[in-house]
Amino acid sequence: MRSKEIGFTLLELVVTMAIVAIVVAAAVPSFTTTAANSRGFAMANDYFNTLSVARGQAVTLSTTVTVCNLDASNNCSSNWQNGVTAFIDSDNNGKFNGTDKKLREVDAIEDRDKVIANNSGRIVFNPEGMVSGTGITITVCPNKKGDQGREVIVAISGRIKIQSWRDVTAINC
Repeated sequence: MRSKEIGFTLLELVVTMAIVAIVVAAAVPSFTTTAANSRGFAMANDYFNTLSVARGQAVTLSTTVTVCNLDASNNCSSNWQNGVTAFIDSDNNGKFNGTDKKLREVDAIEDRDKVIANNSGRIVFNPEGMVSGTGITITVCPNKKGDQGREVIVAISGRIKIQSWRDVTAINC
């Protein structure tokens, strides 16, 4: 008796591999967009949460809370790309020193992404939860593109919101 061979022919294997390659090639661009959207959402939420904690602590502790990027000398700088720190600035000097208490930090953003803040570099919440000075818009752009970006907007009243690129005509990155 002859035994029956079990398996695939070379032709069947090649056709199957070709179909898999086509499906994968079609899915990769969609995955890249999904990953960038997810990164933009996460970055915006990090800034939103840090600003919310800062505002809440300013009201709860009846003190002034500063949110800014700290440079090598612990002075506030305008480069929000390198992350930000929320701290109680007990002597109101715009510098994180031994008398200040750190509340929360956002890590530096990856080089492929971009973060822009439209103010001088720091935002200060007063004991009433309002912003001292002017409001701020923090623009986060995954892959340095506005079509997947988001804006974290802090009004002078202290209200914080996230605005997606879908909510406006364009986000400028």
